[in-house]
Amino acid sequence: MIKLYVRDKETGSVHRVGDDPHDCLYVMNGVVCYHNLQNGDGTGGGYEFVESGIYGEVSEEDEKLAEKYRANLEHFRQMVMEYAGQGLVLMK
Repeated sequence: MIKLYVRDKETGSVHRVGDDPHDCLYVMNGVVCYHNLQNGDGTGGGYEFVESGIYGEVSEEDEKLAEKYRANLEHFRQMVMEYAGQGLVLMK
């Protein structure tokens, strides 16, 4: 499994993608992009992908919480795909 990390260019904060319930990944023109669902920003803007080495170790408790967030994101993704299949369009 590949672990991706993003850095908020404004604050310098780094986190693993999927640890925050507002994280979203998508592919545009063959490029993986990050999008923060809470503030609407992403790569190409106020965030950038970074190497994991600067993040440090993840506690077991944080890993369990992150797994819960990833499950919630997967549920959200499935809902979006279901709506898209029905011809519904989600607006920002």
